[in-house]
Amino acid sequence: MPLLSANYGYNNELWPLLKPLPYQFRYSLYGEWHVAMTESKDRSYVPAMGLAAAAVQNTTKQTLKRMTSELNRAHARAIGKGSYSAPTALWQAILPQIMSYENMIDTVVESARYLSALGWDVTMFMLLDALSDESKERVKNDGLTASAWLQGALNAAYP
Repeated sequence: MPLLSANYGYNNELWPLLKPLPYQFRYSLYGEWHVAMTESKDRSYVPAMGLAAAAVQNTTKQTLKRMTSELNRAHARAIGKGSYSAPTALWQAILPQIMSYENMIDTVVESARYLSALGWDVTMFMLLDALSDESKERVKNDGLTASAWLQGALNAAYP
């Protein structure tokens, strides 16, 4: 899919094939897909997919640089469009940004409107992957409340 241009139709054709599969299998597939695009030292790395993922990440980072604290639907649509071809690469670029800059959370949550069903499934995989990473902050310094990026992600997942 990363080698195809960003097209909502591709996602809509692929999702009915993946949807009946158990989530364990789908998530392992997304994990393999993620490794094939990003881990250059891994045997399953595919250089063409890595280049496509790098292009999506670069575009996403450029969009995130132009974002401000106010909601901008054009930026939200650009982020949503990036999820059509390489959603794992997109979230790999977005998650560190929203963990660092709380003012981006609202626009990223707004971009969730433009995700396909497959994009939502991959988003949940990437959020679970981020939550399972010990180095990522899950609670605020008070130790009681969830960190802002996690609250924003949950708002996007469960409006």
